Amino acid sequence: MELEIGRRPGILLYGMYSLTGEPNKAPTVRIALMTAALSRQVHTEQIAGGRFGRFAKTMRWALTGGTKRVRAVYVEGPTSSSVSCRFRASSKPVSVHPARTIRT
Repeated sequence: MELEIGRRPGILLYGMYSLTGEPNKAPTVRIALMTAALSRQVHTEQIAGGRFGRFAKTMRWALTGGTKRVRAVYVEGPTSSSVSCRFRASSKPVSVHPARTIRT
């Protein structure tokens, strides 16, 4: 796996809720707090928003080498099997909150 020199692989936070404005619901608060905490420890990338916005962001992220920049994926919110499968196909551990952890 080729990486940029000096940058360790990080984590992708995949949030199924829009993060515009002040976090005011449990999932958006969790995503905001998790992003802040992880960003202090490791390189963190984030994809969040509505269904169509997430799809466009995910495609752009993947086409620009996103899977090479992260070592794991954290999915926040109700998830479909297609989201988990897509990330598991890239051989990354996937943690789904609140449901379960999926290991490959």
